[in-house]
Amino acid sequence: MCPLAAGGDWPAASAEPRKRVPSGRGTYSRDPHSRREGCRSSFQALRAHQRFTMRKFGLLSKALPKLQTKNVPGEHTSFMNELALERKPSILRELMKNHATASKNVVFIGEGLPHPETIPFSEVSFTLKDGTKKVFTGSELVTAINYLPTQGNPKLVQKLREFMDRFHAPLRWEDRDVIATAGSQDGLSKVIEMSLQKGDAIVVADPVYSGLASNVRPYKAQLISAQYRKNGLDTVEMKDKLTAIWSSRSKDVKIPKILYINPVANNPSGHVISDEQKREIYEIACEFNLLVLEDDPYYFLGFQDELPKSFLSMDTENRVVRFDSFSKIFGGGLRAGWMTGPKEIVRIVEMHMQVSVLHASSLTQVNLKK
Repeated sequence: MCPLAAGGDWPAASAEPRKRVPSGRGTYSRDPHSRREGCRSSFQALRAHQRFTMRKFGLLSKALPKLQTKNVPGEHTSFMNELALERKPSILRELMKNHATASKNVVFIGEGLPHPETIPFSEVSFTLKDGTKKVFTGSELVTAINYLPTQGNPKLVQKLREFMDRFHAPLRWEDRDVIATAGSQDGLSKVIEMSLQKGDAIVVADPVYSGLASNVRPYKAQLISAQYRKNGLDTVEMKDKLTAIWSSRSKDVKIPKILYINPVANNPSGHVISDEQKREIYEIACEFNLLVLEDDPYYFLGFQDELPKSFLSMDTENRVVRFDSFSKIFGGGLRAGWMTGPKEIVRIVEMHMQVSVLHASSLTQVNLKK
């Protein structure tokens, strides 16, 4: 029995050199039978070592309950397409959640993490215009430039939850969550991909953000638009168009599932939707069962005396997905944003990121957290 499988130590290396036979091609190799046996033995030893390491540090019992591969259930599946419902978590990415909070003595062999001693940087520093300097060395530097859990640096994610609670105080926090994204557009595009199918309709304000228009163009999406007027967005027009679509049930226009809105300093018109109009729009979303995508990167850059209410703050039915960004405050190239929304939707976006970008920039996240 392999000593590792029994919880023992690695066997001592043999001093006797392995016997090799000529391959006839100027090199030496084992014969096929020995090669197969050697590969099988090495694989078994590796698996035994994995089990031994996980068991020794108590990770296996913690990790396995989280590695469920069931489809996402819940009240928001009607907003998801078949592709989204087929997504399953990446086991290696799920294990990273354990690694992020594990003891420093843990040797993690679940993913290709470079050993700290091989990292070529000794220090990374940022100096702000006010003279404040942030320096990363040692273990903090390793965290800053190594892999993170897909949802984000755990301490930053917690700070983002507290930040959202302070400025928006959303109801039903137990049904919501936050995920760090590579800018707000990253989260927005993944929610679009989660929901839309070819030919679907989407409710927007006119003019609409060009990034959204480009995002939905491959789906040949039909834009159900409401115009900005002198007094703001024409909510009467929005409701009339939706009523007509629901009444006719025409095959030419599908019933929309999404309402996209850029409420503060709308790009490109510059309009700011009033709190009163937001309530009207939210009521329309509830009446016609629309998922509200609140894209709000300019929220803290308005000229109002007080910060406006957000759709998230008035969301009583857990149907708002909000996208925030550091791009307009710290710099767009940092690619730092976050998304807040129903847990089921955040989970779908997380599983998408697990197999695409893996996570938003580690260095940016650790810098923002500090």
